[in-house]
Amino acid sequence: MTISEYSEKKLFILSLLLFLVQGDNYASAAVVVEIARDFNMHISQAGLFVTAYLLPFGIFTLFFGPMADKYGKAKVISIGAFAVSIFCTLGGFALGLVSLSLIRAVNGIFAASIIPVTISLIGEKFSYDPKAMQNALGRALGMLFMGAAAAPIIAGTLTYLVFWRMVYFAYGLAIFTTAIFIRKTLDKSNIVNSNLSLKSVYREAFGNKRLINLVSAEFFLGFSVLGSFMYSGDFVQETTTFNIFWVGVALTFFGLGTVIGGRHAASIKEKVGPSIIIYAGVLGFLCWGLMGFIGIYYFMLVAFLGYGFSFILLHTFIVTTAQNLIPDKKGLVMSLVSFNLFVGGGLGTLVNSYVLSFSDFMFVFFLAGIFIFTAGVLTYKFIN
Repeated sequence: MTISEYSEKKLFILSLLLFLVQGDNYASAAVVVEIARDFNMHISQAGLFVTAYLLPFGIFTLFFGPMADKYGKAKVISIGAFAVSIFCTLGGFALGLVSLSLIRAVNGIFAASIIPVTISLIGEKFSYDPKAMQNALGRALGMLFMGAAAAPIIAGTLTYLVFWRMVYFAYGLAIFTTAIFIRKTLDKSNIVNSNLSLKSVYREAFGNKRLINLVSAEFFLGFSVLGSFMYSGDFVQETTTFNIFWVGVALTFFGLGTVIGGRHAASIKEKVGPSIIIYAGVLGFLCWGLMGFIGIYYFMLVAFLGYGFSFILLHTFIVTTAQNLIPDKKGLVMSLVSFNLFVGGGLGTLVNSYVLSFSDFMFVFFLAGIFIFTAGVLTYKFIN
């Protein structure tokens, strides 16, 4: 199946949804500073709303992945998109940390039905043509990474010009509009397996020791990246005293690193060999481990870029290898990957909120550097 046969319009609308939902996730790194100020609390307390989003996201991917394989990925994506748009918008009406955390928790639950399921749907549509699948997934993942790249600058600009609540209003409206187009244009007749059961698919998954070992590296990756990135905006602002717009610019360099790494991961591995996995872990450790010790804005830009590059190389190698281990159940595989990534990220934000209550950012970044290096070592061990 070629991209033209599947329809450029359908691929674009799915990719746009990935862009927006990923943006809704990463925008939190830019707005958490202003949320803490607005709610009159320390950044370590305000960061708990990030944990409230990440943990349900990770946990519920275990449910939505198999359900998408059973009842249809398009149906799950369509329902999830409308729900995310509603709860994303409601985030802008939150009256305090408790209400914001509850709203973001429900938002995270439904977001779990979109990112991993959409990626697996695209992979399913092109599963009989490896080259076409690589091209389609490359375009979709490129939009996903651009969502992460653009979110901080979008959030920083809206917060600087208007207010942090406008970020959630804007993303909610955009996702709602996209959900309407998805409902009208997406083919609902994708492959389903009505006899599939959660018990059977997870028995098969946990029986594949290589798969379980491999996806466990995502936990360390999530703890490192998602667990620390959400606090990095506050670090940049405290260190440089720049306004929220320039904070958003700095955080955007992380997303640019993911875009560059995502586009060239396969060719880099082909040229360098499997050792690139270890190099990626070392790069992540150096960029993030030194972040807390060097308070120069331009170094921060380089560190964000290198850290994003390191993260996406490791993540891409894990995902592509894991999907090949159980090729007929891509929804299940993406559920396991997302579970480890986002639960690791949720626990990371929780641990770092505690660390910041009595220590400083240097320890947070250094710990995250150790975790991404560990992820690199584990990935190298279980891929080879």
